[in-house]
Amino acid sequence: MTYHEFHDQVYCEEMRRRKGLPNGSIQWKGTDVCIDLNCRCGADFHFDGDFLYFVQCPYCKEIFAVGTVVDLIPLTPEQLAFIQEDRPNLIKTPEKCPWD
Repeated sequence: MTYHEFHDQVYCEEMRRRKGLPNGSIQWKGTDVCIDLNCRCGADFHFDGDFLYFVQCPYCKEIFAVGTVVDLIPLTPEQLAFIQEDRPNLIKTPEKCPWD
């Protein structure tokens, strides 16, 4: 298997499954992450460090590729009003994609 085939099977498939759902894709740059993880064996664990591309559950020992998809969670009108009032500086509006 080539890396291109691996990437398509793991990461591109992840994006295809989310098509039409609000989401984003992280472009890992090898930077620091602090993340709580949940394994399908039911275990919860935490990672704090650099370069988290693959992770092994410390309980069942299964190894996973770390995905790139981030859910975009719709806010209710009440939640939106709260954020706009309480934390307006946290709302980011990125530039539109040049290919749109």
